[in-house]
Amino acid sequence: MPKNLLVTIKFSNHRFDYDTNSANNKDLLDVFFKEIPIVKKWTAEDQFLGTTRAQTHLDHLSLQLCTKNNDIVETELSRWSRYVISFDKLIEFDDLKITYDQESILISGTIKAKLGIKDIVYKDCINLKYRMNFKSISFRVKGTGDLLTFTKFGMNWESEKKITTEFSDGINDYFIEGLPDVHLEKYK
Repeated sequence: MPKNLLVTIKFSNHRFDYDTNSANNKDLLDVFFKEIPIVKKWTAEDQFLGTTRAQTHLDHLSLQLCTKNNDIVETELSRWSRYVISFDKLIEFDDLKITYDQESILISGTIKAKLGIKDIVYKDCINLKYRMNFKSISFRVKGTGDLLTFTKFGMNWESEKKITTEFSDGINDYFIEGLPDVHLEKYK
C-alpha cells in the first residue's frame, strides 16, 4: 500500500524546453504555442465526455530522486527513481502562471499535490527528501490528446546524461541548479 506525501513545488519564472519526442511533433507544437495551457483538476465525467480535448492542459508533472553515488539508501531502487503527479492529484495551483518565451515555457507560482510512494522506497524518499527534484512537465494538446513534455535540458539529452553522471560522482551540482524548489512532507 503506497504512503502519501504532500509535495510543494515552487516555480519562479523557471524556463523549460520541449524534449526530443516533442520536437518530432511540429504540428502539435504549433497548436500548443497558439494559446496558454490551462491547469485544471478534471472530473471523471469531463474525461469520459472528452471535455479534456477541448483545451490544451497540464496532464502531469514528474519528480526524480537525484542521488549521488555516496548517498546511503535502503534500496537501490530509490536511486534516480521517478515519480509522476497526474492532474487529479493536484491540491493547490491557483497562482500558477505559464507563459511563453520563443519556443520555451516559463512557469511561476506554486503547486501542491498528493504523491503516493511505494513502501519499498518511502524511507529513502523521506531520508533523502532534499534530493527530490523537478524533472518534467507534460501537457495534452487540444484536439489530439497527444502529450508534449518540457524539461530543463529539452532536446539536449546528451548534455543531460553527461551532467547527470557528474552530479552522481559529486563533481558538480549543475544538474539540479536552476530547478524549482521541491518540498516533501508527510501527508495528513
